[in-house]
Amino acid sequence: MSDWFAGDSVSAFSPTEVLTRAIEEYRPVRVFACFSSGNDSQVTTHFAMQNNFAHEVFNINTGIGIPEAREHFYRTCDRFNWPMRVKTPPDLDYEEMVMAHGFPGPGAHTYPYSWLKQRAIEELMRETKRERSDRVMLITGVRRSESTRRMGHVEPIYRDGAQVWVAPMYAWSKREMDEYMERHMLVRNPVTENLGISGECLCGAFRSPGERKRLRVYYPDFDSYLCNLEDRAKEAKQPYCHWGSGIRLDPNQEKLNFMPMCTGCLVQNRKDVTA
Repeated sequence: MSDWFAGDSVSAFSPTEVLTRAIEEYRPVRVFACFSSGNDSQVTTHFAMQNNFAHEVFNINTGIGIPEAREHFYRTCDRFNWPMRVKTPPDLDYEEMVMAHGFPGPGAHTYPYSWLKQRAIEELMRETKRERSDRVMLITGVRRSESTRRMGHVEPIYRDGAQVWVAPMYAWSKREMDEYMERHMLVRNPVTENLGISGECLCGAFRSPGERKRLRVYYPDFDSYLCNLEDRAKEAKQPYCHWGSGIRLDPNQEKLNFMPMCTGCLVQNRKDVTA
């Protein structure tokens, strides 16, 4: 189930107004700013935390990210003294998923999202809710210019059951995001400068052309890790034994679940046209 402010012009509202309206409408028992380590999520998290809209920073350690991205996340939180809630995927990690099912592609993205992120979100909800009617708000850095119908996030305020997802910078341009970073002297994620994405999750489902080449150049240790995992997948006779080689076409792409924490990779996949 989803709810949003139907009929309103998104561009008419500032980030403060979007967050204020969402909080007044849903009265969340706890508000989390989702900081993946990416630049857009850092801007949104900084705005939400510095203006007392959020109580904590929420992050998911997928276990398949660039170490420098995690270091950037912790340095940023330490710099601003933000309280953190970091979750890791329970029970099943990325390596186990690959060994059991092979490397994922766009047509199988539902599975890594569920295993690596959705279960962590559900655990956060169980820890936070006290009553059945409680709502928990999660603030993201999704913007209108980068949102896609395929990833399910098309509105600045969206309720999915007890989860209320809010994108206060939904109408902001990249220039506005960059200006905010400069004005508040926010440090850019170094991984984004090299790869074009935050690097917090490299499951490979939406691997962009040229991404593996950039990994070899900038993060050879991580590339070696992938090579080793590919060798193990071959030995296990997995049909999809190369990173990013999984099913490319999803026959049910219009029916994909709501996956608000994976928009960035698909955006980069659409933008990147290099081989």
